[in-house]
Amino acid sequence: MIILFVKIYKINFLKFLITITIISFILTLWASTNKYISAIFYLSIFRFWEFFLGCLTFYLFKKSENKKKLNTFFLYLIKILPTAGLFLIIYSVFNFNSQSSFFIRMYPIIGSILIIKFGTTTLFFSKIINFFFFIKIGRLSYSIYLYHFPFFCFYAHYLQIYEDNPFLKGMLIILTLICSVLSFQLIEKPFQKKL
Repeated sequence: MIILFVKIYKINFLKFLITITIISFILTLWASTNKYISAIFYLSIFRFWEFFLGCLTFYLFKKSENKKKLNTFFLYLIKILPTAGLFLIIYSVFNFNSQSSFFIRMYPIIGSILIIKFGTTTLFFSKIINFFFFIKIGRLSYSIYLYHFPFFCFYAHYLQIYEDNPFLKGMLIILTLICSVLSFQLIEKPFQKKL
């Protein structure tokens, strides 16, 4: 939808991405200082900056692949960055909760950017990033993100099942994956081919 908007109104894509990212980020900062934590989690306007930051990172790094020789310090630094990104994500997994500050919530985003951009500089991360399963999950990630939320909300609120039931949660994960694959094959792929 965004690509169509940019094409129809002939807007500079990079300027549009930067503007939306900044507006969403400022709104999120405002909401976090005014204690609207649940709104930040549930409303898309407060999450746009995360998606657009990923788009912006891809767009900028794709445009500016640096072919110049780097000195030894920068080569060493670039090899450390994916590991730093992994530690940021692991830290977030164990220390992230509903009361976490806005800046701690940025750790997994920054960590993901570091791994995706600089992960190919080390053999270990390069193998992980290029592993077939992770590539498939990456392509389905937006659909998974869209489908998991209504399924798990329905499970918790409408069925009023509050106890931890691994079997039901496993079934919901399978249902989410099935719907995500169907959505990707029947909606996203044909739409991408038309663009």
